[in-house]
Amino acid sequence: MRRFFMYLLLAIVVIGVGLYLYQRNIAPIPVTSSDLDKGGVFSDADKAALTAACSAAIKKDTDKVCGCVTEKAGTDLSRFERMVALASFQAKLSDIVGLTKGLIDSGIPADKVKAAEQDARQRFTDLTKTCGVTQ
Repeated sequence: MRRFFMYLLLAIVVIGVGLYLYQRNIAPIPVTSSDLDKGGVFSDADKAALTAACSAAIKKDTDKVCGCVTEKAGTDLSRFERMVALASFQAKLSDIVGLTKGLIDSGIPADKVKAAEQDARQRFTDLTKTCGVTQ
C-alpha cells in the first residue's frame, strides 16, 4: 500500500511540474484597465469570432442562442469578459491563462484583477443561462 501512495505522489508531482512548464510558456495577452469596463468597442471581427465559437460549441438552436450571446456580450460584458467568453466557447485554457497573465502584467492592482476574474466568470455564467446555453 505504501508503494501505491509513493507512485501516486510521484504522479502528482510530475503532473504539477508538467502543468507549470506548460503554462510558463504561454504568452500574456495584453489587457488594459479600460478592457475591464463594461461595454466598449466590439468590432465586427470580434462579433464574428464569438458567434462562430458559440456555434461550434452549441448544437441546438444555434442561431437563436448564439445571436443572444453575441448581442448581450456587446452591451453586458467588458472586452476582457468577451475574450474570456470566446476562450471558454473554444475551450482554450491557454488563452484564459494568457489573459490572466496579461492582467497581472498590466499593472492593474491585484484586488482589481481578482475581482475582474470573478466578475467575468459570474457574468459569463449569467449570460449563458439567460441565452439558454445552459439550464
